[in-house]
Amino acid sequence: NSEMLLNLFNDILDLASLEADSLKFNIRPIKLIDICLQLEQQFWHKTQNGVKLILDDVDTDMYTSGDWNRIIQIISNLLSNATKFTPKGEIHFGYQSLYPVSVQFYVSDTGNGIPKDKLGHIFERFVQLNEFQPGTGLGLSICKGLVTAMGGTIWVNSEEGKGSTFSFKLPITPPDTIS
Repeated sequence: NSEMLLNLFNDILDLASLEADSLKFNIRPIKLIDICLQLEQQFWHKTQNGVKLILDDVDTDMYTSGDWNRIIQIISNLLSNATKFTPKGEIHFGYQSLYPVSVQFYVSDTGNGIPKDKLGHIFERFVQLNEFQPGTGLGLSICKGLVTAMGGTIWVNSEEGKGSTFSFKLPITPPDTIS
């Protein structure tokens, strides 16, 4: 309960800071594989019995500009949701280059999926698909705010009973600007 309360408090602070346009970002070049390897280690034991967490083959030399902690926060939130709502099958995540403009991150699962009538509201505050699962309904709203504040976009493709794929794009860092 104390962890859930701390998460709620942090979510409310992040949301308020995003809305007030006062959230500070530490934008710098980031090697993307480092983020994914850290998250793979953090989440592999959080999946439900029989669910595989798979970091797809990615370009291990790819960089982007962004805030390390905020990108971790976004992908972590997406992976957390995937582990909650995927009782069997697989959760894939990774990124791909849309060079020279952006990099696209994704978390794809074979979970419960999202009903069509909820898809248009999934990034709104306090939206929860399953009120029996722990959570505040703020995570995806915060993800959208963070991605937007870093110059990107976020979206979801989902089919009820078959799973969901959450994706977001961030601007790419040209290789000659990385020191």
